[in-house]
Amino acid sequence: MNAEHSEPVLLVNRQLISLNADVSSDGLDLLTDLQWITEQSDPALKFKEAEQRLHQLVPHYLTTIYDDWFLDIRVKIEIILLDLLIWMKEWLCENGKVSKAVFLLIKFIDLVEEKEFIYDEIVDCYIKLDNNEKSEYWLDQKMRYLVE
Repeated sequence: MNAEHSEPVLLVNRQLISLNADVSSDGLDLLTDLQWITEQSDPALKFKEAEQRLHQLVPHYLTTIYDDWFLDIRVKIEIILLDLLIWMKEWLCENGKVSKAVFLLIKFIDLVEEKEFIYDEIVDCYIKLDNNEKSEYWLDQKMRYLVE
């Protein structure tokens, strides 16, 4: 927080309590970064930036705070991450790099809570690779995930 004001940082007005400060957090920074990445028009740059940012994340990031405001930010981050992962997979497949797409999805599957869609994308890649054994394996993994 930047509280270098002569005015109070905490404003209380009957039922409304607010901050009179600049607030920043890792979650907000991540959301801003991800939004910037999704806006990139050059696919190669978008892929490079997304992959670099994904490598910086660890599984179960942002899971220790249960404030409604922060949970809303986390949901927004999850949606963008999921969309980015699916976009990256599709871009790699369009460029003939289906094996790399599978590797990417498997590597980053734990970055999202809603894994169902990532399982579908992995299965799709293995179908494209004509690998029925692995596509069945990942379909089974998806079913186990859904039962949990």
